[in-house]
Amino acid sequence: MTVPTATLVPTVVLPVLLLFRERDVELTEAGLAVDGSLRKWEEFDGFTLTDDALRVTADGLFGTREFDRADIEDPDAVAETLEEFLPRVDT
Repeated sequence: MTVPTATLVPTVVLPVLLLFRERDVELTEAGLAVDGSLRKWEEFDGFTLTDDALRVTADGLFGTREFDRADIEDPDAVAETLEEFLPRVDT
């Protein structure tokens, strides 16, 4: 996980492997960006962190985004950052 210190907008970068292709995932003040495509926090309902995955839940056209927990360097730090923007809905 990389947290740039020279930017005005706090960002968390998550390298995620999908079908042998790495995706750039960023948590920003504005929302969740995957490969440069931004979805605003208002579009999401919350997030869940399980032993297997991180899920950022949403209804609608693009729905829930899921990331393999093993591909996230520090899942707890990512969850802590997500809590600034979304409710945690772990069950």
